Amino acid sequence: MENKLIKRETAGGVVMNESGDILLVQQKGKGFWTFPKGGIDKKTEETALSAAKREIWEESGIEEKDLEQIEDFVETYDRPDTEKENVMQIISMFVFKTKKIGLNIPPEFQSEIGEARWVKRDEVANLLAAPKDKEFFLRLLDLLPEMLEEIRSEINNERVS
Repeated sequence: MENKLIKRETAGGVVMNESGDILLVQQKGKGFWTFPKGGIDKKTEETALSAAKREIWEESGIEEKDLEQIEDFVETYDRPDTEKENVMQIISMFVFKTKKIGLNIPPEFQSEIGEARWVKRDEVANLLAAPKDKEFFLRLLDLLPEMLEEIRSEINNERVS
């Protein structure tokens, strides 16, 4: 009997801090790093954007109020699930900036997430396990210096006022 391919809609985010470091998370018991992301709750009619923000909070403790979406950047791609052979993830990834530095995984999610940490931009691709996540990030890298400059400019303007 042939296994039917199951499609799972997920959403997540690339979160960049003021220094240009990128947030990566590691699921408990897994040796690989990834961007914070997870399933979109269809029962509550959750949007991909709100799911991405929820997943970032669950996996790092960064609250929605501390996230600012960079423009309307979103990219959707699909890739095989890293754990389930017959599941294809359809992933909507958003890009956010934050001034938040401290990461604190909420207690109710510490059984799922082993660690969240800021990683230097040039080290991210080497840590990502899924090839499609790595491809996405490498395409995004071309845009990050411009995004980082915009963040620094906003911070400097706030300090002056």
